[in-house]
Amino acid sequence: MSGKNILWLDEITAHQREAVGGKAANLVALLRSGFRVPPGFCVTTFAYRTFVESNDLRGKIEALVRDADRRPDPYTLFARPIDEALERELYAACRRLLVGLPTGDLLAVRSSATTEDLPSASFAGQGETYLNVTPQELPHRIRDCWASLWTARALAYRQRGDETSSGTLPLPEMAVVVQPMVPCDAGGVVFTADPLGGDAVVIEAARGLAEAVVQGTGEITRYTVDRHTLAYRQEGREDNDVLTSRQVQLVVETALTLETHFGRAMDVEWGLWNGELYLFQCRPVTTTQAERFFTQLIPGDDYLWTGGYLDERFPQPVSPLGWSVVGGLTADLAF
Repeated sequence: MSGKNILWLDEITAHQREAVGGKAANLVALLRSGFRVPPGFCVTTFAYRTFVESNDLRGKIEALVRDADRRPDPYTLFARPIDEALERELYAACRRLLVGLPTGDLLAVRSSATTEDLPSASFAGQGETYLNVTPQELPHRIRDCWASLWTARALAYRQRGDETSSGTLPLPEMAVVVQPMVPCDAGGVVFTADPLGGDAVVIEAARGLAEAVVQGTGEITRYTVDRHTLAYRQEGREDNDVLTSRQVQLVVETALTLETHFGRAMDVEWGLWNGELYLFQCRPVTTTQAERFFTQLIPGDDYLWTGGYLDERFPQPVSPLGWSVVGGLTADLAF
């Protein structure tokens, strides 16, 4: 286990996953295999652990895990000053990272938990990501990434996957990946297994940053690509050709190379800038919608019956009070 607060991506070894978390470990694997990954550094789990211990937070975190009814806001819990020595290290690392880069002086800050991007559970979207962060904002955003390990959403996800730690098991820890912002011309995600079922490769793309696709805030164009012939079907507004045919081919070929490298279907966040393909995140596809949701087409019926809508939005039981508020809205929207 590393005793350093900061490790650079190009110096991290395959044996340091517990020090840098799943997301950083996968980025390092990409980097070592020759894929284009923005440079960066990782604020390690050692720094996280030091912060937790110096602020006497471990007992409060254990109580937060145990007591769902009286759970404090984790962001308030972690709203304590970062050690001045660590702050100085962070600012020095930012200066080293950003010097001479054509991408500007803004940062992308992404959580990298020890329970993240596992072969059995991706934990996608459970930790925080912050874009366009200034070096002065970095300590605050690192604290927010640490706190996101203990949100109700993240705890519920770990409970569903039997990954929640109790007092008898080690608590998960959070590292943070810091990289320069890449001002992408287009970005998105690519799945080497169609989330809706089948073996097609699926690209979801938008103009600008990949985050527009990840957060669902942009106008998305979907490309469903035959993995053997690379022929594709495009869905979206007809005049919204986000990618050229050559770019579709580049994204798919890269994704399939990753699938071969990792030995399983992959979910990859990517971006195009100045004609180059950058990879920002890479995680295993742990399940498809067809596996997660009850879906049945009854012969002679005009309806497809599925539990997907409710299961996706309400993965945990809804309280009577909660259902009294959302039940009518759900019926109006879905049915």
